Amino acid sequence: MSNKGQKKILKFLSNPDKCLKFTLLLSVVIHLAFIVEFRRNREVNQIILKSRKSDVTLINVIVLEKWEKLKPVERKKSPAGEIPHLLDKKKKIKIQRKKQEVKESLSQEVIDAKENYMTKVLRQIHSRKYYPSIARRMRLEGNVKLKFTLDKSGSLMGAAFILEGCKHKILNNAGQATIVRAGPYPPFPPDVASVKEKMTFIVTVEYSLKY
Repeated sequence: MSNKGQKKILKFLSNPDKCLKFTLLLSVVIHLAFIVEFRRNREVNQIILKSRKSDVTLINVIVLEKWEKLKPVERKKSPAGEIPHLLDKKKKIKIQRKKQEVKESLSQEVIDAKENYMTKVLRQIHSRKYYPSIARRMRLEGNVKLKFTLDKSGSLMGAAFILEGCKHKILNNAGQATIVRAGPYPPFPPDVASVKEKMTFIVTVEYSLKY
């Protein structure tokens, strides 16, 4: 270095104000360079994960290193490791099998006794059908489909429910009244009472002027 350069440096260092400004400027430059370099090594990616049901989930992932790999998102499985709707189907199949097993386990004597009892109840209802005289005079006709339940003593468990009514309200009401007026119903046969606490019947009461 020449003598002139050395003199300039010594002159600069002998001035404290200029020396302080230079030091501060150098410090700012170094900090800016460090921040720029740090940001280059950081990436923010927005990953869109799509499920089979087209549900979209946004996940902000901060990748500290460019070569770092993201861990795959695992789908939640049901306890049995199966799809829920398949489990529902299996449950329905099991219920149907149980019903079939119960039906097959009944002896032929019990089945015959049950069918005979049901036939007896339905005949009793039709023989005691209530057909209002005002409906006959007005020549009203129609069919009323009803559902009702008997306990093992033959007592009605609640009112009869109309599954399919006709267009005449008076006949719909008469159908419900028929179920009540046709009683009392006989108790279940012993064979049936031993395996059944109640029985549900579906009957259609026909209102026709021909008979």
